[in-house]
Amino acid sequence: VSQSRYKDFGRSWTTLPPPPKGSQGIAFYSENSGYLYADTFLHTETTDKISTDVDTELFQTHDGGITWKTTGLHVLNRPRLSRPLVTKNGTVWIQDGNTLISNTVENKKHVEQLPADLDYAHVILTLDEHDSLWAFAEQTKNHTENVILHRISENNWKIITKLPSLFPQNFYVQGSLLIAIGTPMDEEGSNTLSMFFGRLSQIHVSTDNGIHWKKEDTAIQRSFFDGDRTLYRATPFQELFKRRY
Repeated sequence: VSQSRYKDFGRSWTTLPPPPKGSQGIAFYSENSGYLYADTFLHTETTDKISTDVDTELFQTHDGGITWKTTGLHVLNRPRLSRPLVTKNGTVWIQDGNTLISNTVENKKHVEQLPADLDYAHVILTLDEHDSLWAFAEQTKNHTENVILHRISENNWKIITKLPSLFPQNFYVQGSLLIAIGTPMDEEGSNTLSMFFGRLSQIHVSTDNGIHWKKEDTAIQRSFFDGDRTLYRATPFQELFKRRY
């Protein structure tokens, strides 16, 4: 695993020392300070089976990624996380099953619970421009729909809206703009995106705080929201598109 950084919009890059082994995602909240996840695979053998768990450790840097120091925070069998979810002041949010953990730059940890009726393996967390926490998730009792929730306070979540059942991929919130991206489930409730290369994803967009929604069908392999109401999406055919909402 290698890492690089740039300061001139990608025109030139600086190679940094290798990050911790098993690094899977990185996020900076200032020029020199950020976090990354590093995964370790744990194999357990019993008389009838061999199981593999993933232990995720959270690391922190304050010198632009030259050195990394563990925060001491471990997450076993983490859900679909691409990179740490970090606020402007350096507090990182982590989901561990139904548990929600926040960790400050001083390594002060706070633990609370997610709502009880969510499928914790299919939860996408995001932060808005005020560092308020949101979630796009599948419900366990009703697999025909997903929910979008907003964290009002500790252990207090408000349901903003419900959407058709999707396998959550990404979720972005900025002001009154909400963008939820996922792939449709089949009749058995499973996702078959990996079996059908380039299968259409659904982009659900609301520009009025989740009151009204518009659905778009498009092929997406990766997506990125730049914080200026602009969505970048890469297709399975190595094309990059940009749209401002």
